[in-house]
Amino acid sequence: MTLARWLLRSRKFAALLLAIPTALVAQTATVTSVVGDYSLRFAPGSIVTVMGTNLTGTVGVQVGGRAAAILVSGSSTQVGIQLPVDLPAGPTTLVVNTVSGSSVPFPLTLLAHAPHLTGYGSECNTGPEIILDVIAQGLGATDPPVGTGQTASPGTLARTVARPSFTLNRG
Repeated sequence: MTLARWLLRSRKFAALLLAIPTALVAQTATVTSVVGDYSLRFAPGSIVTVMGTNLTGTVGVQVGGRAAAILVSGSSTQVGIQLPVDLPAGPTTLVVNTVSGSSVPFPLTLLAHAPHLTGYGSECNTGPEIILDVIAQGLGATDPPVGTGQTASPGTLARTVARPSFTLNRG
């Protein structure tokens, strides 16, 4: 009688024997969704959160074959990234690479521009006005170009190639 058969016949050890293979096999990452803080539309350079399972140990994220900048990692269910800024608009795929292997490619569609604004108002100390701080994302290419995961040089601020505009409604 083999050891495995003896352990299976002995009910005390059957659960232990069945649990060992799953405990020793590392699970491959799975991507279930990609979300933005305030938008489900993405453009090259957008900041997004990759949601899934087994994302602990992420060593890289590829989008359209290009490296994304990993901004936040360490969770088994989320990785924060910046999409590569030099991607073309259109359909592409996202792959998470972990120490256990690579995820199945997850489909994404990128727009040339996917603007969204966030902000908040604060009281002005010198009058009845409100100071509005606005943060824009998804405005497209910049001049000079700012690389994925990089910040613009304080001496030479990058400007968007497309001229954005927005209207503030006093309603």
